Amino acid sequence: MIFERLASIKNRNFFFIILVAPFLAFAFVFFSGAGLDVLNIDEAQYAEISREMALSSNWLKVYELGHDYLDKPPLLFWVSALIFKLFGVSSFVYRLAPILLSFFGVYSLWRFVSIFYNRRAAYFSALIWVSTFALDAMNRDVRTDNLLTTFVIFSIWQLSAYLKAGHIKYLIGGSVGIGLSMLAKGPIGLIVPILAFSGQFISSRTYRLFFKPAWLFAIVIIGVLLMPMCIGLYQQYGGRGLYFYFWLQSFGRITGQNEWNNHAPLTFQATNFLWSFQPWVFPFVFALMALSGRKIVSLIAQFRLLKKTNATVSIDEKLNAINDPPVANFKMNENIALSGFFLTFIALSTSHYQLPHYTFVVFPLAAVITGVYFDYLSRLIKPFFSVQALAVVQGAICICAFLSITFLLVKCFPDFSPTTIVFFVFSFSLVVFFISNIFRNRYNQEDKTYALFAGSFTSMFAIALLLNVSLFPKIYAYQADALLGVMIRKDPKFPLNRLFITSTMHGGNKELDFYALCFNAGYVFPIYKRLDDVIKNLKTGDNWTYTDREGLKNLAEKGYKILYLKRMERFHVSMLTKQFILTSMRANSLQDVYLVKFIVP
Repeated sequence: MIFERLASIKNRNFFFIILVAPFLAFAFVFFSGAGLDVLNIDEAQYAEISREMALSSNWLKVYELGHDYLDKPPLLFWVSALIFKLFGVSSFVYRLAPILLSFFGVYSLWRFVSIFYNRRAAYFSALIWVSTFALDAMNRDVRTDNLLTTFVIFSIWQLSAYLKAGHIKYLIGGSVGIGLSMLAKGPIGLIVPILAFSGQFISSRTYRLFFKPAWLFAIVIIGVLLMPMCIGLYQQYGGRGLYFYFWLQSFGRITGQNEWNNHAPLTFQATNFLWSFQPWVFPFVFALMALSGRKIVSLIAQFRLLKKTNATVSIDEKLNAINDPPVANFKMNENIALSGFFLTFIALSTSHYQLPHYTFVVFPLAAVITGVYFDYLSRLIKPFFSVQALAVVQGAICICAFLSITFLLVKCFPDFSPTTIVFFVFSFSLVVFFISNIFRNRYNQEDKTYALFAGSFTSMFAIALLLNVSLFPKIYAYQADALLGVMIRKDPKFPLNRLFITSTMHGGNKELDFYALCFNAGYVFPIYKRLDDVIKNLKTGDNWTYTDREGLKNLAEKGYKILYLKRMERFHVSMLTKQFILTSMRANSLQDVYLVKFIVP
């Protein structure tokens, strides 16, 4: 009854504030992490490419540190470069547009669900997507997936509206969404909607929709949007650039033609889903069990009915009895979400090269399935064991999450500030209050479902905020090149043209991070693979280099006089390890790097 009671509020402004407040809470979470340094390698690399594009105003050709760049499509670079021109260059500004666009994706998800379900299911789905760990990670470590996910769900909403209402404006909107998603990360922006609607057409036996002439108009719109990128690729690389974009970069990873291969197992993305879709993994699993269990439960009920009833019972009466089990009544009103999620998930799991964020593009569709299930649970008249079972599972997950963050903030990266302590105690108490109410008999099924949902949502809000405000600032302090870039930017007298970077670590053959250094300093420094190459390009007088302990030793052995030395501890923080997290073992995982000033006679 809670949703209806909220809807009965006469003050519509107050009602609007109540509904929007959870989204504003996560906007605060996302922006609380927006001021962190850009993260090596990908985010810092894309931010630096965008900075160079803003500086050169060369929108068709993409360059990285002054050299040709052939990898990701240019939409993120275009958007970020434009934002840099308007508001200046900084980590916060780089993340500004993707964070705002992610809320447009949440709104698109809301509108998509509203086409097939009630407003409560749409509200649940939108809240689930905005509170996943995946969206928080995408807004803190901004890559191309953020824009891809936003425009894919936008295109699915628009195309669903077109198929339902038939208005040409929705077809144009869906085509624009696909075009922008392809500009964000390539053909995957087209593949996801195709798989999603193919499943819908086949399951509903509306095969004629495959051959609608309107799709030709959609192809034209998509082609027009892709034209500037294609022109730039052809001017810069010829036909090789177009082949790379339309085939090798995406499909080549599945066929094995692309050289990138990290030998990820087929279960890689499924394992990744267990943490990245938190705190909604188990509600999603329960929803799938309910969907797949409809036939099984119906068969069991039919078997029991045949044993208990005599032959005089009509077929209709038997079928009505079969539908009594609550789980047998849960169903989806469309198959767009199911087919879009599973077909894409399976296809991406076969790629020869995989990273955790590759499947984030279909997580909004998983949120739809989970949100519809929560709506179903809230409408049950009789108590249903799934709510209590979910409460036990979700309660255990919430407790484990709070215990983990407590361990990290007490033992690994201590933060005993009063604000952190008070917020932690308050949020944990609130989660316990919500979860405990599920087991009180004086609450009806709907209120218990809302309590379960609120407890999970609140726990994710608290954990995400603590991560962005308390934990990650301490972890990012080990990103040495980013700190060095900030230091150089704050010193107007620093001789930028006399600093050289060695990109390969001596001794361990590990690449030295440098994208965040260039981005924060606002300058493209010469980068060499070996210290010997740096020495060949030294200038008479004062010189600076960014190197490691072995490089420092080589400088001393060659007789150069060291005038200034700053030592920093470095760790590649996007690849966290147990050794780095544990205080007692951290020293063994850190590498000393140096900013060195020396004289060349």
